[in-house]
Amino acid sequence: MTLKWVCLMSSLLPVAAWAQFQGAPASSKACLACHQVDTRRVGPPLRSVAERYAGQPQAMDYLVNKVLHGSRGDWGAVPMPAQSQLSEAQAQERAASLRAAARLHEERVRRESERVLMEHEQRRDEIRAHLAHIRATLASLTGRTP
Repeated sequence: MTLKWVCLMSSLLPVAAWAQFQGAPASSKACLACHQVDTRRVGPPLRSVAERYAGQPQAMDYLVNKVLHGSRGDWGAVPMPAQSQLSEAQAQERAASLRAAARLHEERVRRESERVLMEHEQRRDEIRAHLAHIRATLASLTGRTP
């Protein structure tokens, strides 16, 4: 398992970002009837959607189009029906919430990765110092130079 994977697995989106998405507009427009935050229901988890489209310049327009017109085959065999009851502004609001949550997730992963890398570097330095001490001790006991 790579360090990057461990950092991704250990990171969680702040609850506030998802609480914003789970607010009344999403609930009243039935987004949460098919999507959950972390688990697959009928559609993919919102966290997975946010992660997939994070950092993509055209993601906002793409997501708005998917919400308003539906999609098929992006996340499996079950199609997403068009949400024609939403206005374009409401669809943009939902897409913006997903993008904001994705940015928060990316930032948290970056910070966690930096923290873990610093811990590993510190531990590496401690181990190197300990090995140098062992070499010096062995050299003094055996009379050989390290």
